[in-house]
Amino acid sequence: MATMPIRPPTLADIVKLLILGGIWGSAFLCIEIALTGFPPLTVAAGLILIAAAVLSGVVWLSGCRWPVDPATWMLLAVIGLFNSALPFVLIGWGQQFIASGLTASWPETAPCREYGDDPWMA
Repeated sequence: MATMPIRPPTLADIVKLLILGGIWGSAFLCIEIALTGFPPLTVAAGLILIAAAVLSGVVWLSGCRWPVDPATWMLLAVIGLFNSALPFVLIGWGQQFIASGLTASWPETAPCREYGDDPWMA
């Protein structure tokens, strides 16, 4: 099976990437500001509620249907716990002790840090 060649990035692609980076980076600053008045669990709950409202609007506007079986909802709850709730609580807890810039850059350096720890890469 042949693979499709990757096209060179257009100006629109670069602008979208910069916007995405701005949104992602500003999230850590917003968390730091929110932590001045609220505990990490409350900040995480607020982030998740905002995201749920936005994604509910996307589902409604796109005409998709919500799952109806309990097994799917249970799976979505587990995924939500480990992919959203727990990371947001831990990020909020950690940001009480370090700057938002370090919080934003630390996850992106994981591959570089892991490279030195992996005996197979030596």
